[in-house]
Amino acid sequence: MLSLTTMGAVDFRSDKERIARKTAKGARASKKTAKEAKRQSALLEEQNALLAAQAQAQPQVPAAPSPGSDIAGRLQQLDGLRTAGAITESEYQARRTAILNEI
Repeated sequence: MLSLTTMGAVDFRSDKERIARKTAKGARASKKTAKEAKRQSALLEEQNALLAAQAQAQPQVPAAPSPGSDIAGRLQQLDGLRTAGAITESEYQARRTAILNEI
């Protein structure tokens, strides 16, 4: 109930009525907040499930090795070619220099 002469500045409700009203407002606000949090949580779970499904659907392609990532392996392969006689000593030196210059 509001006072007409005080334009609502004075609240004639009892303390119990005011506390009950604030408590009810607080309970409604709390319930609304909890409901919204639950809804957002469900949306996040749905998005995570979709992302997981997409990740499983896409084939895992191994990353291409960068040119300087396996220098030792490339040098061993080159040495094996030289030992087998597949390349000459000058070709071996030229390719070895090229591999080492990639570093």
